[in-house]
Amino acid sequence: MAKVPQHILMIAFDFPPRGGSGVERTLKFARFLSTFGWKPVVLTVNESTHGDFVDHSNQLENDIIVERTFCLDASRHLAFRGRHFEFTKKPDRYWGWSFTAVPKAMSLIKQYDIKCLWSTYPVMTSHIIGYVLNKLTKLPWIADYRDPLQCYYDELVYHKSKAARFFDKLVVKNATKLVFVTNNALSLYADIYGERVLEKSAVIENGFDSKNLEALSRTLENDKFVLFHGGSLYETGRQPQVLFDALKLLKAKLGNDFDKVKLNLLGAHNQQFNKVRAEQYEISQAVEFKPQQPYQQCLQAMLNADVLVVIQGQVFDNQIPGKIYEYLNTDLPIVVITPNNSATDVLVKAYPGVLSSEEPTEIAVFLASAFTEKIRYVRDTKKLERRERTQELAQLLDSCV
Repeated sequence: MAKVPQHILMIAFDFPPRGGSGVERTLKFARFLSTFGWKPVVLTVNESTHGDFVDHSNQLENDIIVERTFCLDASRHLAFRGRHFEFTKKPDRYWGWSFTAVPKAMSLIKQYDIKCLWSTYPVMTSHIIGYVLNKLTKLPWIADYRDPLQCYYDELVYHKSKAARFFDKLVVKNATKLVFVTNNALSLYADIYGERVLEKSAVIENGFDSKNLEALSRTLENDKFVLFHGGSLYETGRQPQVLFDALKLLKAKLGNDFDKVKLNLLGAHNQQFNKVRAEQYEISQAVEFKPQQPYQQCLQAMLNADVLVVIQGQVFDNQIPGKIYEYLNTDLPIVVITPNNSATDVLVKAYPGVLSSEEPTEIAVFLASAFTEKIRYVRDTKKLERRERTQELAQLLDSCV
């Protein structure tokens, strides 16, 4: 006898048409949950909240119920002459969303006979809404952590995060289940809050949706050897120095053929600073900086490349960037610049055609080989499909009700 579908309320700030890869986890859970007996009702913010940071390439299925409410943005709505007090952004700038989200959620819970609550961080306000609803309704609540709280791995922001840490303690104490995307992140929380965290936690990794690539085909640039890095660069954790060092060595190896090399840095922050750095390394002719683009265009740029690059420094040891799953779904060689035994390193070493290293010499040799040999790789990545990850979530939901 078929299972009668039950409704889950999904509380997520990051949801289409918001741009960026942060929407993918919630979107794919919502897309596939109905396959496993759960009907999603998504509660998110009004489209205007995202300003220009929108991407309409992610189409929603008609059976996904989406409700949007006004979100007060402290940096805009509480600003005077373009300036605001920093304390108004604690624990995050979107705390005002809770005032419209909670009443709407209570209505949705009654309307759809919601059986479980689900909220997702890194916007702490989502978890605050989940916490309030859990207290009001006594419904089971799953708190999903796409990232650990930043102050737990980045000491530079610890002193600024007192409010976030206060609410995080409430989440850990009161959520029915905690979900992390890596074992390292779960271990971090167990170290902070004690082993009781392990008793109520699960790990559901990120993944890829193979359907995202169905409408795309590879287009090669004439006589170019293209390296692709998608996503922001930071001064802490995602600096391109090692990659630039490797390119300088590659230039010495290839000689005049280096004119065929192009590094495509898409969506990079600190572009001006890194342009100067590329000039200092004498590789600026090979480095192209591009602004953030819609998700499907990013995937197209990925497919058009000859080598894919990820930079994941020590500060991000407990995290795995979502793009690495998309990379693994290709047959292209991959360079991962990350410390040994980081969460990313452990994942990628299980697959062929991937170099995980922080040594410029090793990377230059790998790139030179890719330049001359054009090898493609077959990777068994079925278990990384978003549908498989959603089944894990559905099983967790079943255990809560």
